[in-house]
Amino acid sequence: VQPRNILKDFLSVNKDKIIVKDKEKRVVYSKINKIFCLCIGKASIDMAKTARDILIKTKKLSKGIVVVNKENFKKIDGFECFCSGHPIPNKEGHIAAKSIEENLKNLTKDDLVLIFISGGGSALLSYPAKGISLNDKKELNKILLESGANIKEINSVRKHISLIKGGNLARMCFPSRVHSFILSDVVGDDLSSIASGMTIPDNSTFQDVIKILRKHKIWNKIPKNVKNHIIKGLENFDLETPKKNNSIFQNVSNTLIG
Repeated sequence: VQPRNILKDFLSVNKDKIIVKDKEKRVVYSKINKIFCLCIGKASIDMAKTARDILIKTKKLSKGIVVVNKENFKKIDGFECFCSGHPIPNKEGHIAAKSIEENLKNLTKDDLVLIFISGGGSALLSYPAKGISLNDKKELNKILLESGANIKEINSVRKHISLIKGGNLARMCFPSRVHSFILSDVVGDDLSSIASGMTIPDNSTFQDVIKILRKHKIWNKIPKNVKNHIIKGLENFDLETPKKNNSIFQNVSNTLIG
């Protein structure tokens, strides 16, 4: 499952066209202004190198971003590389998330964002919702990891206190075209659980989050700012994670590569 062994089977270049193929479909991207690459997760270094080697054939490739854990960190030509915290989020992950948001701001519908996602992305890319500090998030993460909650439950909570998880990265990319290549570290390969489903519609709600926290008897243990945000989310749908019918997903595709 090393990305260098499998990514070339899914991603290729034909003149100025980017071709993605998997078992179910073949997608061709043409009339591209520029290509922006994001590599998020513990396999990011190999993802970035392999993607660069494939995409070097086109002159559309602009600067990319890599967010990876300390143990796997390396600098790669053509990428801004962030060494981030895992399994506990740190300020470098927050800086990386802000840099991604800034780089995505100027993209148009003629641009293509290729996102390479692997395990660990939830902790590595930290962008707490308004009113929640990084320390709040770190404390919540610690409580969740010790609670006995499963990965799907943990990620449902994480998504609802983040500005980048649970489909919110797709929101940042809008209106450009987006294709994610996902390397699974989750049994059953639920795409919404891998790295907290950054480009996947989220089916869970703030109501579900409260149920999870009560189920594991940690509702009264979580940081006050987190609890306040969840309560606000029950009343304000604008704070909810983007759902399947949201227009931001019209030009978003996701491919499981391994």
